[in-house]
Amino acid sequence: MGYDFLLVLIAKRGLVNKAFAESNQKYSARITFFAEGSVNSTVLKVLGLDRSSKEVAIVPVNKDDLDEAFDFFERELKLTEKNTGIAFSVPLKDLHIFSNHSSDAKKTTVDFPFHCITAIVDKGKSSRCINAALKAHASGGTILQGHGAGIPKDFYFPIAIEPQKDIVLIVTEEPKLKQIEQAIIKDLQLTKPGMGVLFVLPVNKAIGIRTSASSTDHIATDHTIEGLKNGNI
Repeated sequence: MGYDFLLVLIAKRGLVNKAFAESNQKYSARITFFAEGSVNSTVLKVLGLDRSSKEVAIVPVNKDDLDEAFDFFERELKLTEKNTGIAFSVPLKDLHIFSNHSSDAKKTTVDFPFHCITAIVDKGKSSRCINAALKAHASGGTILQGHGAGIPKDFYFPIAIEPQKDIVLIVTEEPKLKQIEQAIIKDLQLTKPGMGVLFVLPVNKAIGIRTSASSTDHIATDHTIEGLKNGNI
């Protein structure tokens, strides 16, 4: 059975697994790992507190169960409270609307209110990536650790040394997408071979995302999927 969405949860370390323990194995199909969070705060940066330990979980969810899953984790992780975490879902299927008034099927593309910018760069460059995004008015980001699986930069026969990678996740509202995207590409020179990869995923629903139009730090946004908009570098 195929799933319709990936639900991504990012919260303080320890809280995510605690929430799963309360779910009575309902969300047993999941991947969890540690990460580092970054927030756009001048005061916290001066105090050296602009980075925090995070826990990330990726949960496959069916369309009929998505709202229930959001309600559960919003309650367990207290996502509508300040500085607790975020949750967002990414569609796995390309869904379309077809016109009933024409013999020709017409595909309609939906503009999503949020997007997840994903940048994969060499280890140590995540701070530079986050700083570039913050200067372009991103509200923060999450840093994961990974390994490259392509041709290694250094190869000492008979041992192949895979370069370590930093994976940066930044969820942002649609009006800020291009300026943040271009700022990262320019600062990290991602148009050059071997410098890194950047791609954008549509987000159909999000909780805990700060927006420039909101007077509060966190809002809940729901957007029904009707089509898939591709994000390009």
